[in-house]
Amino acid sequence: MKIEHRKMIDDGIMEELQKKHPVKSEKGVCYAQDMDYITLEVEAFNNSTFRKLVKANNKVLVVYMYLRERMCHNGWYVLWDNDTKEDILERLTLWGVSENDSSSIITTLLDNKIIHNFQHDGIEYLTDVQQIYNWEMLQAKRARDRNSKNKQNKPTTDTNSTNSTQQSSIPQSNIEQHYNTGFDDSYYDGLPFN
Repeated sequence: MKIEHRKMIDDGIMEELQKKHPVKSEKGVCYAQDMDYITLEVEAFNNSTFRKLVKANNKVLVVYMYLRERMCHNGWYVLWDNDTKEDILERLTLWGVSENDSSSIITTLLDNKIIHNFQHDGIEYLTDVQQIYNWEMLQAKRARDRNSKNKQNKPTTDTNSTNSTQQSSIPQSNIEQHYNTGFDDSYYDGLPFN
């Protein structure tokens, strides 16, 4: 599956990404959707529109980065209803941006297509092309990791390797069965603790 930076966002983006990167497997396992990092493409600082907005008001960068952080909780978008707007505007005051300034800056970011809005089932959302790209790359990595893990867990047909066959038949502990959330925890970050 090829992942490219998008130039445009339209109202079909939610269905497209849900189809490409389903929330649940055919077996009903829920896949992680969130992201725990934000990256900013180097070219963002070379975008003349963005650069001029930041030059005119450096709080633009704070608002932009905060919106991107909020998108991480769902992976690539943020719900844009009245409650979420109020919460975002209130929280941005902690970063030194008044509610009036935040509201004006968000409108400016939308008008200049730095942040994009779209509708799905009559509900408005905000997103960003870099956020979508990062999320799709992460989803592709998670899928590769799941496939790799599934291949490693398959019993071998070699009659001399009874150890791997025995390991695959060990029942799940009562604790694991009781607390199974249904979410796929196959994302491996290379750290010694999972």
